Amino acid sequence: LARRSVALLDRRDQSTDAALAVLRLGQLGIRELCVLSRRAHVKKEQVMHAAEGRAAYGGRTALVDPRSAPMFAEVERLQMRGRHAAAERTLRAAVAAFDRRAELMRAGNASLKLGRLLLGRGRAADANTAFIAAHDRFQRVRAPEAAIEGAVYAGLAKTDLAQLDEAERQCRTAYSA
Repeated sequence: LARRSVALLDRRDQSTDAALAVLRLGQLGIRELCVLSRRAHVKKEQVMHAAEGRAAYGGRTALVDPRSAPMFAEVERLQMRGRHAAAERTLRAAVAAFDRRAELMRAGNASLKLGRLLLGRGRAADANTAFIAAHDRFQRVRAPEAAIEGAVYAGLAKTDLAQLDEAERQCRTAYSA
């Protein structure tokens, strides 16, 4: 499918399935994408408003996981003390432990956190690898919002690696999803 135009028909109005499909097609390197979706007829007019908020590249606050919360708190403590290598080791150990237990959502969150740490330390290639791994884990557990976040961060890492065409493709795919 590389360098081809693709039309995706979403007959069942499953936006999460369509978003995951858009992300997967973007990874395959398609040229153009059109998504057609069936929507229920709405009698009253809908007005949509768009506004941009301030860019936020820090940690997410939505993570309230009793098993991984102490580990993330430890990572934050290590980072505040300037012990970035120890924070990286802790995150890598957490990713491996979650993978062994097949807890892909937690492993993806830890991999995303690891990628943000590495990107902040100027290690864009390692960060890109972590973001792509997180994105793949989120795809496997069918979590479109988290998969999109992983794709956006992978695009940011590609920008730091001066792979601007690839970064643009990655970010456009995430935006489309």
